[in-house]
Amino acid sequence: METAVSTISILPATRDEQHRFASKMVEELLNGEHDVLKVWQQMSIVADTLNEIKESNTLKQAVIAEVEKYGKDGAMVNGCKITKGQRRNWDYSETNDSVLTALESDLKSKKDSISERQKFLQNLKPGIVAFDEQTGEQLNPPKFSLTEYVVVK
Repeated sequence: METAVSTISILPATRDEQHRFASKMVEELLNGEHDVLKVWQQMSIVADTLNEIKESNTLKQAVIAEVEKYGKDGAMVNGCKITKGQRRNWDYSETNDSVLTALESDLKSKKDSISERQKFLQNLKPGIVAFDEQTGEQLNPPKFSLTEYVVVK
């Protein structure tokens, strides 16, 4: 009987297998052996599915409990070391520190000012001379580049 776990077990299990599989997929797709759009769409769904599974809090807790059984060095699985990590998440909302509050307010104000100035500069048209009234500097429109990407909804 096929299960969800048995379905994923046909995919690469080691980093070496991962890299070989990825190279082979790219090669096959670039050689035109498969419908590149269909495969891209399916890969996007698979990636989203795996991320959804990995983001399950109950599953994360079960994995952490299993890893803890191996001690601080963690477990070795298919050549990969699996350990538990930790990080501190600081909450400054109840510190009652007026200095920090003022600094955060200044930072927000500066970020807003930068954003407004960037929008202003983005609206400058090439070939039209513009000057900053306060500094007298000649302003030039910013350069930009385009980055293309694929969206799958």
